[in-house]
Amino acid sequence: MSIQPICDFCHKELDDFGGLIFSPPEKGHDENQGAEQNVQKLHVCKTCYAGMVNMFMKKDIPTGKDADPTEQEKNYAAMLTEIKPGVYKHSKKGNLYRVLGIAKHSESLEDLVVYEALYENDVSKFWVRPASLFMEKVFIDGNWVSRFQFVSDTL
Repeated sequence: MSIQPICDFCHKELDDFGGLIFSPPEKGHDENQGAEQNVQKLHVCKTCYAGMVNMFMKKDIPTGKDADPTEQEKNYAAMLTEIKPGVYKHSKKGNLYRVLGIAKHSESLEDLVVYEALYENDVSKFWVRPASLFMEKVFIDGNWVSRFQFVSDTL
C-alpha cells in the first residue's frame, strides 16, 4: 500500500507524480545571515501548477526602479472605485458580507474596507481589511479568483 501525496494548495490527492514539484534541498543557506534556513517542500497538482504558471507569466505592473509611480497610483485609484457598497461573497467559504464603505486608518491613512458579516459568527459582526487585500486574487481549485466577489447593491 502506497501513500498518495496531497496538493498543498487545493488539498486534492495527486493522481500522478507529474504534478509533484518544488522539492528544494532539505536545508538552504542564507548568505546574508550566515545561518541555515528551513526550506519547505510542496506538493502541487497539475491544475494548481498551471494556475501558478499563468499567474507568474502575466505582465504585471512593474515594481522597483522600473515602476512608474503615476501608473501605479492610477491603478490603485481604479481599484478603489471598484469597491462599492453592497453585498459581496467570500470566495473560499461563500459567506456573504455587506460592504459599508472605505475608511482611512487613523495613523497610516491606509484605505480600509469596512464590512459587516451577514451570517452568525462568534468573533465579530463588523470587519475591516486593507483595500488592497480585499481586492486581491486568491488561488482556489487551481484558479486565481477575487477574494470577494460583488453580488448585488442590496440584500
